[in-house]
Amino acid sequence: MGAKIIVNINKFGESVISVNGAKGSRCMDLTVSIEKALGSVTDRKKTREFHEGLDLQQNLEAHE
Repeated sequence: MGAKIIVNINKFGESVISVNGAKGSRCMDLTVSIEKALGSVTDRKKTREFHEGLDLQQNLEAHE
């Protein structure tokens, strides 16, 4: 199954973009065009999935 992108916009016009199913920095690659369309990023919270992807990538690079 592919990644799922969820965009929530509250009554004040503030938006929150969430990505499920993408590990490492892939989530940021998937949302870059949405972020540009909505304006500047004021906060970024990296999830456990983000860090899991980085750990896997670092382990693979260490064994090369």
